[in-house]
Amino acid sequence: VERVGRSLRETLSALISETKRAPETWPMLLPVVNSVINQSPSSAIGGYAPLTAFTGRQPVSPLDVVFASESVGDVRPLNSAEVTAKVAAL
Repeated sequence: VERVGRSLRETLSALISETKRAPETWPMLLPVVNSVINQSPSSAIGGYAPLTAFTGRQPVSPLDVVFASESVGDVRPLNSAEVTAKVAAL
């Protein structure tokens, strides 16, 4: 639990610093940081992301929702209907 708390604190601090936000905005950023940590592989659980280890679901990058890729190197923005369909699929 202490390790997770330290990771949250370090990541929030870095994000606030890099985006030049006021420190009071941390509650708004916490869900994003939590999602990133839960979808990142961890050596403590065999190289799996916590999401995969505890639910069996594969992590999904937020960029997968925003961008579609027909082939490697061919990335295009999604239109609103495609975004809605991808969000519904989550």
